[in-house]
Amino acid sequence: MNTRKRPRPRPPVGRTAPAKAPPAVPARTESVVEGRVVSVDPERSLARVALDKGRHVEARLPQHVSADWLRAAVKLAPVEAAVARLGSDRAILWSIFPGSEHAAVSIDIAIFGRHVSLQASERLEIRCSRGTVVIDEHGNVTLRGKELLSRASGANRIKGGVIRLN
Repeated sequence: MNTRKRPRPRPPVGRTAPAKAPPAVPARTESVVEGRVVSVDPERSLARVALDKGRHVEARLPQHVSADWLRAAVKLAPVEAAVARLGSDRAILWSIFPGSEHAAVSIDIAIFGRHVSLQASERLEIRCSRGTVVIDEHGNVTLRGKELLSRASGANRIKGGVIRLN
């Protein structure tokens, strides 16, 4: 039995082995500070956050914070926020804490995607003025409105245990 170790293969003379890339190191959070969002850049996803002693910082907005909503909210009043500082020149808006003065802030939203899913454990309600669609946990679907229109380019079928008209 041969107990000698096999030598490692070496690169040919005159050539060096390719250098390994250093492992990616995530940015370290230096601190989380409290402040107030006072404005949102109209072109970029950046919020201007007022800190203590008259200092300000530009903080990137995370994907889950709507720049449009935040822009509308700061027109009413500054929005309390927590900012993660990533060194002296980088910051991320960590969280926002809207006050009661922001309760009426509403914006138009559009959702685009190949698949959009809404889930509720007890009740899902879609409302527009006096029209509503309600789906409850038992599978009951209620449509209410001034007029209901059903159109189909193919067959328009109604199935049910009992169908009541008027």
